[in-house]
Amino acid sequence: DTETKVFKNLVEDYNKLGKKVNGKTVNVEYRAVDSVSSAISTTIGTEDCPTVFYVGDGQYKEYVESGFLADLTDFVEGENGIDYTQMWDSIYDRYYYSTENHRSGKDAKNGRWYGMPKDIGPTVMFYNEDQLNAAGIRVISVAKEDLDRFNNGETFYRGFEENGLECSKTAVYKMDWSDPVAINGTVGDYGYFVDGNGNKFINNKIAMSWEEIREVARILNANNGTGYLGGYFTEWWFNYGWSVGGNCIQYVETTDSTYSGGFYDFTLVDDTKNFIVADDCTDGITVNGTHYNAGEIISYNDKLTNELDLAGSSYNQVRSDRAVYDSAIGYNGEANNTVIASGKLKVLPSQREAFTEFVRLSTDADVSVDGVNGYAVSAKPTAMGGDGAKSGSFLGQKINFLVDGRWNVTSFRNTATFAWDVAPLPIYKAYNNTGVNTGDPSGFGMNRTVINHGVTAGHSGSVALAVSAMASSNEKAAAWDFIKYIAGEEGQIRQSEQGFAIPSQKHIAMDTEHGYFLNQKDVDGYMLPPYNAEIFIEAAMHEGEGDWSYLKTGSAWIDKWAQYLNNQVRNGVKSFNEFINSADFTDTFNVIKEYTKA
Repeated sequence: DTETKVFKNLVEDYNKLGKKVNGKTVNVEYRAVDSVSSAISTTIGTEDCPTVFYVGDGQYKEYVESGFLADLTDFVEGENGIDYTQMWDSIYDRYYYSTENHRSGKDAKNGRWYGMPKDIGPTVMFYNEDQLNAAGIRVISVAKEDLDRFNNGETFYRGFEENGLECSKTAVYKMDWSDPVAINGTVGDYGYFVDGNGNKFINNKIAMSWEEIREVARILNANNGTGYLGGYFTEWWFNYGWSVGGNCIQYVETTDSTYSGGFYDFTLVDDTKNFIVADDCTDGITVNGTHYNAGEIISYNDKLTNELDLAGSSYNQVRSDRAVYDSAIGYNGEANNTVIASGKLKVLPSQREAFTEFVRLSTDADVSVDGVNGYAVSAKPTAMGGDGAKSGSFLGQKINFLVDGRWNVTSFRNTATFAWDVAPLPIYKAYNNTGVNTGDPSGFGMNRTVINHGVTAGHSGSVALAVSAMASSNEKAAAWDFIKYIAGEEGQIRQSEQGFAIPSQKHIAMDTEHGYFLNQKDVDGYMLPPYNAEIFIEAAMHEGEGDWSYLKTGSAWIDKWAQYLNNQVRNGVKSFNEFINSADFTDTFNVIKEYTKA
C-alpha cells in the first residue's frame, strides 16, 4: 500500500547514507498490527524479537506498561538527541508517558520517552469540487482575516498566483475556469452561504457550522442519484464533542486514597452544559484558581465545582456535583448565571447534545435519537464497509465530504479523476439574523453574524518508532540513529514530499519557500492538490490523540460500547436509549475507575 512504499523509500535513503552504526543496516519486514504485537510479546528476550517497530498511538501506552519498549529518554535528550520542542504539542502529549501515574504529556509524573513520531496525520474534510459545482455550489478560498480585503475587491488565488485559479467577489469560477459568478453581498464568517441572488458558495478556509455541513450534504444528496451514499461522512464524534469542551472521559483529581491521585469518569453523554469565555472578555475570568482567556472553554472540573467545596473527594461527589452544577458553580465569587448575563461567558451545548448531533447524521429521518429525529444526510457505516472503504467510496464519487487524514493525499493525487481539495472540520456556531423572519428563507444568507462558537477540534493519527526493551546497548544505539533520521528534519522532509504526512517539525511544515509541505508542485511547476494545504497545519495545531490512546490498555475500555454504537445504533438496528442503557455502555463507568486505583 501507499504507506509501505513511502517507508520503504525512507529506509533505502537511510541505508544509502552508509552509516552502519555498529555495523548495522536497516532491513524492513511488514506485518499486520496484531501480528506485530504477537511477535513482540512472544519473542521478547530472544534474537527473533524485532529491534525497531511501529507502535500506533492506540497501542503505545499498553506497550510501555507491558515492558515491551526501551526507555529512549537518554537518547532523546542526549548529545545525539532530537529537539522535540520544535514538534507539534500533540507529540509530547502522546509519547511522553509516566508509568507512575499512567498519564502523558504535561500530566505525566516523571515522564519518559519510549518512542518518537514517524509521522502525524491531522484529519480534515476532503471534498469533490466537481460534484459541488454540478450541484450549483462554488468554492472560494479566503481566510477570515482576509475577508475585508476580499469584500473590497482584491483577487485571491488557489495555488500559486501565477497559475492558480483566481477568485474575486466579481468572478467566482468553477474549477475548470468556466462560468464565473459574482457574489451579491458582503461575505462574512461563513463556511457555507447563499448570496442575494440565490447563488451558493463554500469558503474552504472557514469551518462550516453543524447546520451548514448538513445543508451542503442535503443539497448533494438531492443532486445525485441511485448508488450515492451521502454528501458527508465521518466515523468520529471527536470534533463534535471536543469543539464544545466535551469528551468521553474526564480525569478528576481526588484525595480519596483508593486512587492514585485521581480517577476517570465516563462522560460520553454528560448532559451538563459547557461554557466558553466570550471573545470580547479581554481580561478573561478566573474559575477555582484557574485563569481562562477569551475563547477558552471552562474545564470539566471547574464547571462542576465551586470555590468553597473543591471537587473530587470521591466519585459520588462528582456525580452529585453534576446533578446540581448550575447552581453550584462559582466564578470569582459570582453565580454562573450572573457571569453569563454579564456577557463574560457563553453557554455551549453539552457533550450529550454534541454526541447526539453526530449520531443523527446517519440516522433515518423518522427515527428518534435522544428525543429528536435523525438527519439522514450521511451514509450508514454498513454501507461504507471496512475502514479503507471510505476512501474508495470517495474516489468512486459515492460520497463527498469525507473526514479523514493526510495519509490519503498520495493515493488521491495518483487516483482521483475529479478536482478535489480540503476544508476544516465543522465546529459549533450560532448565528443571529437567520430564518424567514429576516428575509432569509434558506437560513444561510449573508446577513448572519456569529454570536457564539466552539473551538477548532478534531483528532490526528500518529505512529511512533520504538525499540525493543530487550535490545542490546549496541542495537539500541543503532536503532536510535535510524529513529532520529526518520523523526528528524531530513526524514520528515522526505516523507512529506511524498504527500503522506505533515512534518512533525512545525517550522518545516510552515515553510513556504521550499515546497516541503506547503506549495508542493509537479514537474511542470503547477501546484499539487490539496491547494488548501494550510488547513492541515491549522488542524495539527489543535488536534490530539483519539480516545483509543487515552488509557494504558489502548482501546480495551472502548471496544464494547463503540462496537454497539457503530454496529447497532448508527446502522439503525438499536435506538440511542437502548445504547445508553446497555451493559456495554453502563459497565464502562466502573471499568475505567479501575485504571487509577492505588
